Amino acid sequence: MSDTNQSQTYNEAYQQLRAGVDQLRRTDIANMDELVPLVERTTAAYQVCKKRLDAVEKLVKGTLGKAQDESEKE
Repeated sequence: MSDTNQSQTYNEAYQQLRAGVDQLRRTDIANMDELVPLVERTTAAYQVCKKRLDAVEKLVKGTLGKAQDESEKE
């Protein structure tokens, strides 16, 4: 993953991911010169989104786990 992708916000990466998927749906698969970089950009955007979502999921699970532990102590 490049430095540019690491500095992307989730929303920027998500928009790029959606645009890439839309373009892939409309693209003639025979045009490999355009397909490869499109797939690479879309995959990189997906990785940014997944990394951010995984981080949020971990945070939520940790927060909910602590809240559940506290409520069980009461």
